[in-house]
Amino acid sequence: MWASDRDCSGRMHGVLTAVSEILMRTICLISLALCVFLGGCQSEGPLFEPFVRNDAENSLVYVYWPPQGWRERADEYPELRLNGVPVGVLEYRTYLVLEIPPGRHQFLLTGDSEFADWEDEDELLTLRLKRGETKYLRFLVKFNQVENRLGQGRMKYVTQLLPISAEQALVDLAELHAAGG
Repeated sequence: MWASDRDCSGRMHGVLTAVSEILMRTICLISLALCVFLGGCQSEGPLFEPFVRNDAENSLVYVYWPPQGWRERADEYPELRLNGVPVGVLEYRTYLVLEIPPGRHQFLLTGDSEFADWEDEDELLTLRLKRGETKYLRFLVKFNQVENRLGQGRMKYVTQLLPISAEQALVDLAELHAAGG
């Protein structure tokens, strides 16, 4: 082996070592960036925990959208309004809890908002709440089996905002996250 060959192989080894270090650093930086980016994109709040009233005279209302078999409209979300005032958006697999004074209240889920991503009809429910009462409202979205036809384009859905028993709601809420997390 000639002396120039040894110099060349030594230089080549140095170049390969430098390239592999650069590649490893690049892979580490990309991995770190992905972790930060993907972690920052999660909008899930903490898992369900019962809310403690600030005032025992007030009522509590949980409004939630539980998991569904086909994830109908899971990428869209309506805004919730209480007596016409926006209180948040309700995303798939999340819940909102409201502490409000007793009395008659209107709950409206709507897409008529800059914060909502919802095109279906509004859902309106009026409740009369008693002092210290807790109510649970479940939002469901289902394929409209009567109106949907193969090849029609955009599917149609039936939406419902329904009062649910505490027993059923607590089972549903156990796997949900606080909205806006």
